[in-house]
Amino acid sequence: MKVFVICFLITTFSSFISIANSKNSINLKETADLFLDDDFSFRNIFFTDTENNILFIDFEVIEDHLIKVNLRSDNDLVMNDNVSNLSSDTIYEIDLNAIKEGVYTIELVTDSGFKIQKEIIID
Repeated sequence: MKVFVICFLITTFSSFISIANSKNSINLKETADLFLDDDFSFRNIFFTDTENNILFIDFEVIEDHLIKVNLRSDNDLVMNDNVSNLSSDTIYEIDLNAIKEGVYTIELVTDSGFKIQKEIIID
């Protein structure tokens, strides 16, 4: 009986650790992927929590320092955040519950002027 309880606790603990360390890929109807070259894909930057409808942006994946995060709808600026003071290992969050349904473009601007854009659909 003791062996069973110990095995159960180890299995449960391992499962929680595994879930806590996993990253989900964006699950908000992707409509575009940008590629810098054949060896690097921007799809590793964006992750989502579909239960809470939160979009995460992993700054650490981007080699340049980010200075702005913009959210656009039909070229109208919906959100503009100056992130130049955040560290390069930041996980940035956007609460999509506060944004109405529609097609949006997330734009990340680096200090060298490079722009990374990701189009998403919120429904």
